[in-house]
Amino acid sequence: MTKRSEPSTKRRKTTTRVPLDGRGDRPEGNSHLHVRHKPNPLFAPPPFIVETVFFSKVGHTFGAAPSSPGLPPMYVVQDFLLDQTGASGADGKMSNTTLFDLTTATSFRFNLYPKDRAKRIKVVPPASGPVYMGFNVGRRFVNAVSDVSDAYPANSFFVNLLGNSPLFSYNVFFIGRNTNHWIQFWVNADVAEFSFSGFTTIGTYPPRAFDPGVKSYTPFSVTLPFNLPGPNAVPNLVFSYTTSSSSDPGPFVFLA
Repeated sequence: MTKRSEPSTKRRKTTTRVPLDGRGDRPEGNSHLHVRHKPNPLFAPPPFIVETVFFSKVGHTFGAAPSSPGLPPMYVVQDFLLDQTGASGADGKMSNTTLFDLTTATSFRFNLYPKDRAKRIKVVPPASGPVYMGFNVGRRFVNAVSDVSDAYPANSFFVNLLGNSPLFSYNVFFIGRNTNHWIQFWVNADVAEFSFSGFTTIGTYPPRAFDPGVKSYTPFSVTLPFNLPGPNAVPNLVFSYTTSSSSDPGPFVFLA
């Protein structure tokens, strides 16, 4: 007669794999509802440096484009969401100075939103074709010294986009190679009819330990849109197209 083996009453030892973010496996069912997840800062990414500009008015300009001998005159129609000069009538402007330390983060995020977040920006190009979008915004240390730049792809997008997706032709984030004296975004795109509720671009760079410390930065750009007063470059986000008509066709970017 063989002895029948009884099932073991010992609890089997189990192991739980804990991922690198320190959360462990999520409990089954609703048993997690009595706790709040608090990420461990040891495993969290460095914080963003964030700058946000709000606007309530779209600017508009119209003027003659630079001409070449033998070619008919052309005119530039421009609508602005950000115009540091204010000459276009746009009220979106960067603050005169801001403080940050580029060694405390590895990403710089720039946002542009309507003051009334319920409103959307609608771009209605002319029947003649698509519209060009240009964005050139940066910050420069008030006591900046000469330096060369490193360039990284920017992550740029139109928030809550509806309609035709813009085609980015240039989308770059620049940062000083040997100092933390300046950063800059340069984004170009061709756009058809679409609407959106804001614009965001993010520049990500490797961690840097040199030149640490909080610094004071002023607005910076390397472009001056047609029809804005110079002679210096100014931060801007502009939609534009050219026409052969000498009469201003009026705005084509609307906030509603």
